[in-house]
Amino acid sequence: MNSRNLFVVVLITGFFVINACKKPTDSDSSKVAPVVTVVSPAEGAVFSTTDSILFSGNASDNEDLHTGRISITRNSDGYLLVAKTLYVHSIKSYDYNEKLQVTVTQATPVKAVIQFEDHDGNVTNKEVNITLNP
Repeated sequence: MNSRNLFVVVLITGFFVINACKKPTDSDSSKVAPVVTVVSPAEGAVFSTTDSILFSGNASDNEDLHTGRISITRNSDGYLLVAKTLYVHSIKSYDYNEKLQVTVTQATPVKAVIQFEDHDGNVTNKEVNITLNP
């Protein structure tokens, strides 16, 4: 393949890759944020550093989901203890079941945030307050 043909192939491929995540024009349906439900962990639950914390639930959107993220931050200073990105590209509904483990040296109140974003940039955060013990 000569360099001109290779350039054309790369150019066409790049066009399709860029347009795959292109946001549609503004409409009422494009302004709807994802719906996120949290089954676990329960609000106020207590975990030890030897426990794996199960995050389970569902995220859905009238258009397509783009990405998800689960993070745990300390309440005292907002320090990020752990985070995991969920790759949910171009689906309307996603059941998540993820385990995270965090080590602490003292009882630590934390905020777990389950976040999903759709292709239109709409974001939904669900927060659950839990406590981590050594």
